[in-house]
Amino acid sequence: MVGLMVRNLILNALPDHEFSFLSRHSKFEPLEVVQVLYEPYVPIQSVYFLAAGTACTFTAMQSGILLANNIAGREGFLPMPIFLESDDMPVATTLMTVAGGAWVLEASFLRRHMGELKCLRTVLNKYATAQMVQVMQNAGCGRLHHLEERLSCWLLMISDRVGAEFKITHEMLAEMLGSRRATVTTHAERMQRSGIIKYAYGRVQIVNRARLERAACECYSIEHRTFTNFLRFKFM
Repeated sequence: MVGLMVRNLILNALPDHEFSFLSRHSKFEPLEVVQVLYEPYVPIQSVYFLAAGTACTFTAMQSGILLANNIAGREGFLPMPIFLESDDMPVATTLMTVAGGAWVLEASFLRRHMGELKCLRTVLNKYATAQMVQVMQNAGCGRLHHLEERLSCWLLMISDRVGAEFKITHEMLAEMLGSRRATVTTHAERMQRSGIIKYAYGRVQIVNRARLERAACECYSIEHRTFTNFLRFKFM
């Protein structure tokens, strides 16, 4: 269990006394794909330090279309409103997009002890900044960039967090991109014919990462730089 816990890079960055304190009061929970972690205007009961898989926060449009605002993986903490001491009821839906697992604490417990966890607050400040960059970049990306560029970007962001091979359906990718499933399938098939990815039975394998990076929009390099800078954070 401890081995799984340190896969969460926020927890891994903490000094021993804070890590030990959190580990004594948390439990590991497997998380299935499309499992809903938070719903709009439902009080937050638990917080998640992701150890595997990815989760996305989605904004719902009046048309019923969902659009992913950000992605979190092994570097992730959910939800940020708890840390930011804002409203305890999220305004968006957060769900698992690639199955995995997380270390889970009661939200009320973390609220009570956040003042004592100075190093955790420092790391979460860094993480909140990285998430803000991602959300702002995605807002412009959805408006200005072609679907294949955006699909390449999201595949790379998922791969950064879970590796070069992962299970994800075209339906999920379409929801993340705010697009039709058939359109995503067309682009994914084109990328497969080009030898960039392999896709079968809901499993994606990135075959040629360099070409996938060239196919992605400029947003990926910005997000990747932000993500990498966060991963480099260490307490002296």
